[in-house]
Amino acid sequence: SFHTDFFRLGYIFFCLITMQLLVIATLLAAALAGPTTRPTPFKLCVPQDAYEACQKMVKQGESVGVSVSCVVARDRLECLSKVKSHEADFEAVDPEDMFIAAHMGDDEFSVFKEIRTKEEPEAEFRYEAVIVVHKSLEINKLSDLKGLKSCHTGIGRNVGYKIPITKLTKAKILGPLNDISISPRENELKALSSFFTKSCIVGKWSPDKETNQRLSKF
Repeated sequence: SFHTDFFRLGYIFFCLITMQLLVIATLLAAALAGPTTRPTPFKLCVPQDAYEACQKMVKQGESVGVSVSCVVARDRLECLSKVKSHEADFEAVDPEDMFIAAHMGDDEFSVFKEIRTKEEPEAEFRYEAVIVVHKSLEINKLSDLKGLKSCHTGIGRNVGYKIPITKLTKAKILGPLNDISISPRENELKALSSFFTKSCIVGKWSPDKETNQRLSKF
């Protein structure tokens, strides 16, 4: 089913259906033609915090004749809107963005590349995570975690963030995550805040120092 595949997909690229073959064919042709070929740059949308990395990638691509330009957006959700409105041609997304795109209507998006781990390309999971709780707590099932305080290894981290969200969502005790008025990350944090009373989130995920300090502790 769509929802099962959604949780199993790795890193996915979206583009408009009308641009799909054109994007793939042009990038392949440019790479084979060498650095003298100067095709019209295809526009890759990236969140603000990934813009610098995108610029470095563009420079590396120029050495093999791949012509791509970077379009900056507030976050991945805004990138979806930019692709939909043809301000950008494609973007790199996470599985939760795929879910949001599927509910934007009009069949505007299509997957043209999926990237999985190179170590175990055929494996369903690369690794699993465990939940550690104090032995004095009477936890017999996942739903017993509701109302407790949680600590996560960081925003977007696999073991301490993505896997718990996936497990809780599949168990239908966390959510919903499909509010298109906010970003995918905000959907996740909103769902977590309604499930746990407080959470510790390690690492810097907000550029605002005060906000980052507030969200990094109970």
